[in-house]
Amino acid sequence: MIDKTDSLLKIIGVVHSSLKTTQDPPVQGKHKMQEATLEIFPEYCLGLTGMQDMKQLVVLYWLHRADREVLRVYRGVIAIRK
Repeated sequence: MIDKTDSLLKIIGVVHSSLKTTQDPPVQGKHKMQEATLEIFPEYCLGLTGMQDMKQLVVLYWLHRADREVLRVYRGVIAIRK
């Protein structure tokens, strides 16, 4: 069985962008491209070794200002990110 209390999110950097409020982003991000800068904290930079040879980079991010109480908008929160 999975222990739900055994979860940990380790923040290794931050994303800097022009979007400053939860109202700024376009709906589903389809209508407007936004540039952003990814800052990795110095203590994790060694983990970037060899990244320059990669063609793609997958970035997982945490929207720290999101309302964690919202589970349903027009479909379930998980279902709208299909």
